[in-house]
Amino acid sequence: MADRWTKKDMQTLITLYPSALRTEIEEVLPNRTWRAIYHKANDSGLKRDVTGIRNSQWKGNDATKSSARRRVRTLYDVPEGVEVHHIDGNPWNNERSNLQFVTRKEHMIEDGRLAKLHESNRIWREQ
Repeated sequence: MADRWTKKDMQTLITLYPSALRTEIEEVLPNRTWRAIYHKANDSGLKRDVTGIRNSQWKGNDATKSSARRRVRTLYDVPEGVEVHHIDGNPWNNERSNLQFVTRKEHMIEDGRLAKLHESNRIWREQ
């Protein structure tokens, strides 16, 4: 037979589960496994806030360039077909004042990639 959840345990779960860290919840409910806590919360319709440090995929300052670039697309809801140019060249600096929303061609011109592409094509044709 499963352990019964007291009203106090349920109130604690309702209060802490959405926003507290897992370790904090486990400390307050020491006689419960995380699995039991998780299932009881799901059965009760509780959802966890999994942004930032609470997210199991959180890398903090160890974010890669590509994950930093994906993050800016989410932060500013960038539409499909629009690219984000970081004015200072730092993909981790996602301040709005550091961003330009541009087309692919404009981005390649801004970064100097279009000129490099034309130069490599010119050299290839001359061979």
